[in-house]
Amino acid sequence: MLSRLQPRLIVVLLLIALGASCRDTPPDVPAPEPWGTSSRSVAPRCSDAIVDIDEPPDRVDQTISDLMAPQPTLKGMADAADAIVVGSIVGERFHLSPECFPSTLVTIALDHVIKDHPRVGAPGERLVVWRFGGKRREGDIVVREEDVGFPSFKVGERFLLLLSWNANLERLYAGLAYNTLKVDGPILKPVGRESSSLIESGRDKELSVFAAELRALIARR
Repeated sequence: MLSRLQPRLIVVLLLIALGASCRDTPPDVPAPEPWGTSSRSVAPRCSDAIVDIDEPPDRVDQTISDLMAPQPTLKGMADAADAIVVGSIVGERFHLSPECFPSTLVTIALDHVIKDHPRVGAPGERLVVWRFGGKRREGDIVVREEDVGFPSFKVGERFLLLLSWNANLERLYAGLAYNTLKVDGPILKPVGRESSSLIESGRDKELSVFAAELRALIARR
């Protein structure tokens, strides 16, 4: 009888030993990561740099950055603007913030200064303004972020621009479609989908005529 029970007893003793070994060895559980450092929630980071990207974009992403309503009257818009200029686009560079948001630095050759500002030079000089969106590299491709209904400026185009001063960036801002009229020959044309008193008052007018109207409104206090 003892000889028949001995193999079973050995198996039972082995199972007990293995069970004790499993209880004594804690599971291999990774330590929790500090708050805000999880690899699953790390925000993208980019170098804070201004770059030149000459290649055409492989993809265009539509964004919305214009959430402010314009002044209801043309005089209100002219008074609210920090500067009003007419000029041609001669270059662009791209700024990528540390959070990977692109913006465009647009260089304008000034033709006329309708409303002056300390940072605006005389006609014939150049002015760098900025607007949201622009080109950035995403791996092996070039992506352009562009405002819905307000296409990016192109070199050679000419515009009448109502500009606003951004104290944080210390630059004049040119990113509002309703503050922009394209100069097509001698005639003004809207460039975006939005409407404003500037767009409706300047649409299809000669630049010289509308510029005189703006100067008269600015002079009237």
